[in-house]
Amino acid sequence: MPEKDIAIPRLSDRVEQRQEVARFVRELYARSGCATWDRFAKRASVHAVQVSDWQRGRSVPDGYNLLKLIRASGLLEPDEDQHVIATVDRFIDEIAASPALVESYEPDLRLMTDEIVALATAASATADRLADLLGTRSPAAVGEVAD
Repeated sequence: MPEKDIAIPRLSDRVEQRQEVARFVRELYARSGCATWDRFAKRASVHAVQVSDWQRGRSVPDGYNLLKLIRASGLLEPDEDQHVIATVDRFIDEIAASPALVESYEPDLRLMTDEIVALATAASATADRLADLLGTRSPAAVGEVAD
């Protein structure tokens, strides 16, 4: 069987690739309309330190995390639950600086709070069922014990 040459990227090529991904992550952040990188990370449901590393070109996100960033930017429609959370996050960002606006939207904010709590409760119950199936403790239950 003939040997195949394997092309190993030069270090400079890998640095360029990381920088290209970093530019893309920065573009996604700009498109998101988020006021801060931390808000962008929360909207994408990824750790802020990872986003910091990605946008600086220190590392690159895996495919799933990149998809989460793309959804958080608005380039792709998020799944229904993430869409609700992203919409509420944007609304909070828009009115947070004005106590008068917060007061005027209070009934709507209470309804949004109820919807977010319902989503979180359903997700927690599902996580508990999965944990039971696997014979492990769910992350939510571990967090409750640690508090």
